[in-house]
Formats: sequence, C-alpha cells, structure tokens
Amino acid sequence: MIRKIQLLVIDSFLVVTTYTFTVAIFRIIGISVSISDAFLALVPILLFKLVVYWIFGFYRMMSAHVGFEDIMKIILVVTTTNVVVLGIFYYFNAPFIHPLAIIFITPLEITMIAIPRVTRKLLFFFKNQLTSSQHAGKRTLIIGAGDGGEMVLKEIYKNKALNNNPVAFVDDDHLKIGRTLLGVKIIGPIEKIETFIASYNIEEVIIAIANISHKRLKILIEIIADNNIKIKRLPLMHEMDINKPHQVIDVQVEDLLDRDEVCLDTDGIENFIKGEVVLITGGGGSIGSELARQVASYQPKQLIIFDIYENSTYEIQTELEAKLRKQSITFDLEVLIGSVYDETRVLEIFESYRPTLIFHAAAYKHVP
Repeated sequence: MIRKIQLLVIDSFLVVTTYTFTVAIFRIIGISVSISDAFLALVPILLFKLVVYWIFGFYRMMSAHVGFEDIMKIILVVTTTNVVVLGIFYYFNAPFIHPLAIIFITPLEITMIAIPRVTRKLLFFFKNQLTSSQHAGKRTLIIGAGDGGEMVLKEIYKNKALNNNPVAFVDDDHLKIGRTLLGVKIIGPIEKIETFIASYNIEEVIIAIANISHKRLKILIEIIADNNIKIKRLPLMHEMDINKPHQVIDVQVEDLLDRDEVCLDTDGIENFIKGEVVLITGGGGSIGSELARQVASYQPKQLIIFDIYENSTYEIQTELEAKLRKQSITFDLEVLIGSVYDETRVLEIFESYRPTLIFHAAAYKHVP
C-alpha cells in the first residue's frame, strides 16, 4: 500500500509538471494562456486522472515486470484522459488552454508516467549489459531463443549462484539467426550444436524449450553428453511449478528413457494399502527398504518389516520412526528378525499379526 501511495504522489507531481511545462512553452512561443485558469483547471484534471489511473491498474503494476502490454495501457489511458478533459472543457465552453496543447501534453505525460514504472527494469538491463562481458561463469549455450530462452537468460542474470556466462543461443527459426536476444547472439540452427560447442568452448548447455517432445529431448541430451558437457534444462510443460516459473533443473536419468516416464496411480495405491496390515519380507534389503518407505507414506494400519539381517533392518526402522515423528504419521511399525526359510517362525508371524497384504522381497540378488 505504501508503494501505491508513493506512486500516487509521484504521478500527481508529474502531471502538474507536464501541464506547467506546457503552459510555459506556450507563453514563450507567444500563445496566450491564462496561468490562473490553467492552474484552477488542473485540480479537477489531476483528481480525474488519478482516479482513472487507479481504476486501470497503474498502481498494481510490478516495476520489475512491466512489459509491452503495460506500456500500451499507459499510452491508451493517458491519451484518452487528455482527449476527454479537452472535450469536457470545450463542451462547457471553458477552454483553459489552447487545443494544440494536447499534442505536447500527451507524449510528455506518457513519458513521465512510464518512467517510474520502467526505471527498475532499465537499471537491471544496463547493469547486466555492463557486467555480462565480465562474468566469469561457465560458458553456456542456450538451446531455444523463444520465451523459454528469454526466461532462462533472465534467471541467469538475476541468480549469480547459477554461475553461468551466456555465450550464445541456437534456434531453428531462420528469422532469428543472426539477431540478438537481450544482448546475446543467436548463432545458428540446433543441428550444428556440436560444431558450436567446440568453436565457442562451451562448458554447459541449457535446453530452454518447454514444449519439446520427449524423443527430441533424449536425442539432444545424447548429442550433448557425447561432448562431456554439463546439461541443464527448462522443465517441460507438465513439470512446471507455478510457484517457481523460472527454475532451471539438471537433466535426470528419466530424460534418457526410450519411453515416457510411468506415472503411478497414487490414489489407487493408497486405496490398496491404507488401513491394511502390511508384511514386507526382506524389508532391510535395498528393494525391501524402499518398499517400506513407499508403503509408510500410504498410511497402513500396521507395517511389519521382516528380515534375517539385524543391522540393515535397524537402519530402516530408525529412518521410518524419525519419519513418523516428523510427519505426524500414525501407524504401528513392527520389526521382526528371522528367515523366510524358517517355516515355524513364518507361521508364528502369520498367526500373531494376520497380515492382509504381503510384499515378498526376501531374496539373494547377487547370484549367477
């Protein structure tokens, strides 16, 4: 709210300055203007403009993100208010200033109103232009000179912890090649990426195409990986986090699958496990312990971990107990030592605990 009040005060001063400057110019060039009439008229004009500016969201604009649409809004609203003001005064036969004044006032007022809203963005731009050439981060090639590429470049400029020095873009749009995006040159098509990596001494590549197909993403990753280059990428459309729209992530092993990643039916799994007495044999092993972690998150009535080795079983028991305390999950956790070879022990467990769901993960995996 303080920021809005500050802008209201600034806009008031700028509107008054605009009209004062115009009156002064008209008097200098010999056009008769009544100073008293002009300044009496300025009071209702100022109130009218501030109300209109408020209604049209001038005081909700975020200075760090003012874009073309916001500037167009300022141009249209300022122009319209000046035409309306002039029309009203001439309709009531009370002209306070020469009609030609609109030609001087409008562009000057647009400039004045826009400046406080774009100053932060302009400073950010010039700062990056001055420092980008001196930036000592990893020489980075960005694939995709569209909206995604612009997002990535802005993220690099804002977040110096990324330690990237953007050297160039590659893009398949021939109309973009040879041009620049935020001062970084678009050097050629993606098919020549291996050549560009060598000629520009690239140390890292960021894939900035959010709508890229999984097949093409895999091909790109394989080409880049063959050159021993670190790879990051913009999240795909279905991976986007609305709370972190500009995140750049490392390439994961799933990106190299020959198929799309399988998405689990978590609701179905929860219905399958919730409220059940679950027994996991071999629960201390690598597969069994991961099963135990997954099952624990679906709120079973009781989770029984059964394994022949005490040490590994104790580790998963300690981990799950800590998880229970931290996440306030409530179910009974039982850890039992014994062998699935021991028929008497197994029968004893079945009779005592009556498991309703069993994951049999007790096995030797290091065998011929």
